[in-house]
Amino acid sequence: MNRNPHKKTLNPLFVILIIVLFFGCENTKEPRLLIISSKQSKDNLVNTEIAKFALSADFFLKKSANLTSVHEDTLKLYSSIFFNNIRLNDLSHFQINALERYVDSGGRVVIIEPTDTSYNQYKWSKFHKLLSGILPSAKQLRPDLMSDSFGKGQVVLAKLEPMELEVQKRLISKAIAQVVADKVTLVYGNLATSLVPPDHWFEIDTLAMSFDEPIEMEVLKNGDVLIIERKGNIKFFDSNKRSIKTIAELPVVSSQSNGISGIALDPDFENTGWIFFSYTPQANPGHHRISRFKIIEDSLAINSERILLEHSVTIKNGWHGINAIEFDSKGNLYFAIGDFTIQTGEVAGYAQIDERNSSNDSQATSSNPNNLLGKISRIHPEKDGTYTIPEGNLFQKKDSFARPEIYIMGCRNPYRFTLDSKTDLLYFGDVGPDAWKDGEKGPKGYDELNIAGSSGYYGWPYVIADNKPYSDFNYRSNTLGTFFDPDNLMNKSPNNTGKKKLMPAREAILWYPKGKSQDFPYLGTGGMNIMIGPKYYRDDFKPSNIRFPSYYNEKLFVYDWVRNWINVLELDENHKLVGIEPFLSTHEFNKIIDMKFGDDGTLYLLEYGSSGYKANADASLKRVRYAEGKPKPKSMEDPEAEDLDGTPIIEKENTEVWKLLTSHNCMSCHQVDKKIVGPSFKEVAQHYANVDSAETYLPKKIIDGGTGNWNGNIAMPANPLLTEDQAKDITRFILNLDY
Repeated sequence: MNRNPHKKTLNPLFVILIIVLFFGCENTKEPRLLIISSKQSKDNLVNTEIAKFALSADFFLKKSANLTSVHEDTLKLYSSIFFNNIRLNDLSHFQINALERYVDSGGRVVIIEPTDTSYNQYKWSKFHKLLSGILPSAKQLRPDLMSDSFGKGQVVLAKLEPMELEVQKRLISKAIAQVVADKVTLVYGNLATSLVPPDHWFEIDTLAMSFDEPIEMEVLKNGDVLIIERKGNIKFFDSNKRSIKTIAELPVVSSQSNGISGIALDPDFENTGWIFFSYTPQANPGHHRISRFKIIEDSLAINSERILLEHSVTIKNGWHGINAIEFDSKGNLYFAIGDFTIQTGEVAGYAQIDERNSSNDSQATSSNPNNLLGKISRIHPEKDGTYTIPEGNLFQKKDSFARPEIYIMGCRNPYRFTLDSKTDLLYFGDVGPDAWKDGEKGPKGYDELNIAGSSGYYGWPYVIADNKPYSDFNYRSNTLGTFFDPDNLMNKSPNNTGKKKLMPAREAILWYPKGKSQDFPYLGTGGMNIMIGPKYYRDDFKPSNIRFPSYYNEKLFVYDWVRNWINVLELDENHKLVGIEPFLSTHEFNKIIDMKFGDDGTLYLLEYGSSGYKANADASLKRVRYAEGKPKPKSMEDPEAEDLDGTPIIEKENTEVWKLLTSHNCMSCHQVDKKIVGPSFKEVAQHYANVDSAETYLPKKIIDGGTGNWNGNIAMPANPLLTEDQAKDITRFILNLDY
């Protein structure tokens, strides 16, 4: 027993409190208190009053100014935890989970005068109502003192509003009285709050490296993997030999984002050997094709092609081009296509509704019912190589002003989607425009997660996110119009060849801008490209010690190709968002472009690699295995940045500049020595070689964005999160390149 040796006469109030609590508790943990305070408040009134109480009650007390104390092994040692003047939002998702489990087990927590201004409900799902002061009146002991409980424990929030010293002391005493007991039982067995598996309980195997723009994959039942590369290569990874080879080369048009973009195994692949591809064929330029082929052993029979569907696309606008394909449980094939619309400098990252040119008007594609672009369509492949239309698509089969294949309409760039293996719910991401700020034309750009349990319309280019409307801007007269009504939309564009009357637009369930999201946590800032991974059902996979744990059961994996994060989403029975938390947040990824669970319940990751539109030595196929109880390893230094051929492209002193280039999406539009969306860095260096003002002009251009400096009217996105010094460092690096 660890007792305070300094005995003092007990305060009568505390004597009564201790007698009441002592006889009402089981015998278990000795009274031990922990105060976690900010450094500037370590000697303030709160700490002094708690220390006085601990001394008079003969309770053990420990003080800490370090948030690392919020760890399950540490919290278990104490019967009550006090947070004094702490910024709680600085706690990681692991620490929040440890705190929730502590309360669930019977622990008591007092939060006094926290310094945060707000608490996100998806980050603080169990504490949110208390911290936000929106508890029912029965739990509000007084306006500045609230109490809530879940599991076996209790949490108290005290706000020391400007008040007299003695009033503050009485409030602190009441907060203590709410939670401090002579003995507390902490029971960690069978908690409702599960332990978040730490990152080091997952092992990441690198199965293969060095790909030329890998796009999508299919994992076979035996662990072999088929991978497509955008320029037409189809690769086969042999899991037994741990080797990879090219089994076919589809002749594709690979300009811009065109090429081969989708791969899907026939639902009866084990017997039929059929495999489906979505691509832009050289044999018929200007078209998108979905075809079926046959795999024989580990080879693709090119001459087995059966063309299911082919339709025209504007290849030169292929930045938002053809995307993923996937089967549902009923044998229906879904295929996603972007809006094939150019984002010009005049549009500047807002609604693409420039009716002067159909190439700049998403009303000609996304919200045109008679066009497959900007949609997710659904067909049912038949054995003879044709297809039929499933019941429940958005339009009738005999409607001459609408395509019957359409399932989801009103998308900008639905790049990656997934289907729920139990319910066939469709989860799809939609990549938004580039505006950083709200403007007179409407809201800033957002990437979205949408859920569809039935066919529907999602509003682009009239609304975005939770149906934030754009202005009906007239580019001919350069005048603002009224803002679109998401419940009453008409496509009056002269470029629309389908129905004019549109159905009400559905809202996204998650959305985030280039700046920090005010609505959702853990989503980062900067360039963005949302992608949707699988929803995990543990019973879909055979039992093993490497399949993902039950903690992730029925949770949806979402990732961002640019920001390099994976987040796991918890949804309720009505498919509403409940919580968000990072997954493998201590691991650095290289632009995950596809993610699927294998038959053994392990997670396969396909990484595109550091830079866009070029082969990457760090493009890789990886497998994530669960390894419960694995010891935490020593930290490792990050590897030196490499170029796309595997050799260092910059000197060591420029590695920080390289990190800036890759983390702000610069490499998605530029390369060092090759033009893609924008000019190569070497072309920029040559262009400004004799321009004296370049070192002052270019940093501003990098931060503000713009258009018109090179051939074409392609907008360069702004990078407002870069500081002036960072933009100058990037400028110096580019201008010093040898050309």
